[in-house]
Amino acid sequence: GMPEASSSSKDSIGHEPFRAVDGIRTLESSWWAKPYPAMWQMDLGEPKRLRGVHVWPYWGSRYYQYTVEVSTDGKDWQQVVDMSKNTTLSTPEGDRFEFESTDVRYVRVNMLYHTRNTGVHLVEVEVIEE
Repeated sequence: GMPEASSSSKDSIGHEPFRAVDGIRTLESSWWAKPYPAMWQMDLGEPKRLRGVHVWPYWGSRYYQYTVEVSTDGKDWQQVVDMSKNTTLSTPEGDRFEFESTDVRYVRVNMLYHTRNTGVHLVEVEVIEE
């Protein structure tokens, strides 16, 4: 089944956290929250051996700054992506990151900044298994 998804913030109706793990990579089926910073999190249900993550921020003449952290227990987190100084516009191809294989149950995206407005938006987040 689909991973569980949650967030730290007030989500927009119709753009709940699960929309970033529903397998639908369209702008309509995306998670929206405001204001930044806002945290989005996925629970894979059990630890899986991951070697990367693919993040699709909302695209269209805008960029986002964010980090991605992973955890096996939801308490100790390891940062695997640092896009906190990103100034490259988002695209429909998304941002693919690879890292040293590690056991992961939780994936957290910390959305820090967005150029267009105070909201943050994730179209999809996928994990890359070993």
